[in-house]
Amino acid sequence: MQYEDLVSLTQKQLELIGSLTDTVRRLADMQEELRWRVRFLESALEEFSCDLGDPLEDTDHAA
Repeated sequence: MQYEDLVSLTQKQLELIGSLTDTVRRLADMQEELRWRVRFLESALEEFSCDLGDPLEDTDHAA
């Protein structure tokens, strides 16, 4: 393999590493966004559950 071939291969590898690094950053951002959404949904579900009360408790009173 000639020097020019090695340089070209190295440049392509560096470009690939840069592309992979960008992809990993985007995935990390997406993961953080999903974590935030899960926390939001958990909070909303908790509030919703508190608003509804305990359905078994309501059944006991009716009996």
